[in-house]
Amino acid sequence: MSTSKPAIPLRMRLAAMILGMVFLFWIPFEDSSPTITLLLALALCAWGAVYFLLKTQSHLHRVLLRTILAGTLAGAAVTPLALFLMAFKTGLHGHQAPDFTPEQIFSVIYRGPIWLVGGFLIGLGSGIWMTTRQT
Repeated sequence: MSTSKPAIPLRMRLAAMILGMVFLFWIPFEDSSPTITLLLALALCAWGAVYFLLKTQSHLHRVLLRTILAGTLAGAAVTPLALFLMAFKTGLHGHQAPDFTPEQIFSVIYRGPIWLVGGFLIGLGSGIWMTTRQT
């Protein structure tokens, strides 16, 4: 009996390459709106959650727990990742004035609980869908 983990599908690898290209195009782009930063952080966290779920095999009774955990962790990671991307971009550009204002930074921080609850609900919903689909 083989205990090897499943290979990552081609779609996931292509999605990772597309996210990498979007990141490379976003870095030099002079944009002071946190919207693209949040969307990029959200996409990276969602990709990470799907990667986690594909790499871990579990029994039917653990699927719900794993999807809730993956969704919640991905939702919790959106805000810190967005803040990191904002700081990274600001540090690379080195302008006199930063790319993002303190109000924009605080708006990203204040949205943290929304991303956390959203990740939990998406994980819960996808877990329920997966368990009902497999039975």
